[in-house]
Amino acid sequence: MNTDCLILLHPLSGGNAEGDLRRAEASVREYECRFSRFLSSSDLAHLNDDREEHVYVSSELAALLSRGLQYAQLTGGTFDPVVLADIRDIGYDRTFDEVPSETHASASSTPRRFRWTDMQVDEGCALVSRPKGAMVDLGGLAKGAAADLALSELAGHAGALVDLGGDIRTGGEPDDAPFWFVAMDDGYRRSLDTIGLADAAIATSSTRKRSFLKRSYDAPITPTDRLSVVTR
Repeated sequence: MNTDCLILLHPLSGGNAEGDLRRAEASVREYECRFSRFLSSSDLAHLNDDREEHVYVSSELAALLSRGLQYAQLTGGTFDPVVLADIRDIGYDRTFDEVPSETHASASSTPRRFRWTDMQVDEGCALVSRPKGAMVDLGGLAKGAAADLALSELAGHAGALVDLGGDIRTGGEPDDAPFWFVAMDDGYRRSLDTIGLADAAIATSSTRKRSFLKRSYDAPITPTDRLSVVTR
């Protein structure tokens, strides 16, 4: 998922701690293999590459897409998984390791081609319907779901934490405190706040670490040229 993965267990965890950690890690790797838009073999890539308007998908992908559309409805479209065509157009067509820090592209006033309202998911039949060209980026949604699944593999232990690039799930307690304490910084390694989590989750986003510029070859860079690419 082009990010770091950290999985912690209470140091006095009994049972098969090593085996459970391996299963938690395997669940994260499985989600990457199935739901990354950068892997041509993934379930999501197969959906995005399919030129038909009605496509049967795996039940797991249907469930994730359905959840994403629910979030889009709840946020009035502020969260929208049907954005891949547009973010490819602005240069985010590869992983961040491969995207140039300064991306040249022609300025465009063309409105967005597709939105979450263009997609329907029949979760019972695992059927996705959308116009040709409407593509999905699950992004932080799949990452958060992977953190949920990884934590479920560690449910039998006194305490566990899963951190997928800032998407954090906790269960139980660490060995020396009633909470897992998570520090947040401003992107410059300056700590801003610390929050205590117990059987809870937190996710943060920023353009401080990963962002890029879109501009025409002739136009000067202005502050509004900087694109906010949220990578939760």
